[in-house]
Amino acid sequence: MVSQHGILLAAGLISDHFGPLVAKVCECLLRHGALQLPEIARRLKLPRNHLKNSLLVLIQHNCVQAFSSPNGKPSIV
Repeated sequence: MVSQHGILLAAGLISDHFGPLVAKVCECLLRHGALQLPEIARRLKLPRNHLKNSLLVLIQHNCVQAFSSPNGKPSIV
């Protein structure tokens, strides 16, 4: 697990480079681990298109990875 200070540092760096919305998504994943898209949206109460755009930025910069779980549902980590 990531320490509280590590989460704040990572969120600060992401915020500086990509903005507060992307940092909010990153912080959620750091705190809760791999989550499915609907679960991230529920926790953050973000519109789906904002969430998808934020995840796209994080994926393109190799900050997170998307994968299919054994039950066939995609997750983000």
